[in-house]
Amino acid sequence: MMMSLEEADNSQTLEEYPPASIMKDDDVVIVGGARTPFCEWLGGKRGDGGKGGRLSSISAEELGSIAIKGALEKTGTEPSEVDHVVMGHALQTSHQAIFGARRAGLLSGIPQEVPM
Repeated sequence: MMMSLEEADNSQTLEEYPPASIMKDDDVVIVGGARTPFCEWLGGKRGDGGKGGRLSSISAEELGSIAIKGALEKTGTEPSEVDHVVMGHALQTSHQAIFGARRAGLLSGIPQEVPM
């Protein structure tokens, strides 16, 4: 069930949405999300000209897993209840970056069978 922003009733709470028993299999439900703070990247320059920033020792995948864990905790969702993970980042920071969403999902406890 797709709707435009104009049609969406943003005043509804999660409890007011139809129970899963009457939803169709192809309904898309976004339960929650989270983001990470912006900061200087390891290869970038800080405001003082020095290299790196406060989060430079944390990989993109680790930072992503922190965001996923936060979204799960905030919404009361168990990792086993997740059907799909969608995630993005602006820069490929390593040769593993193309697998960033998958690695972040696995690090956060999302089951291996879930598409990421």
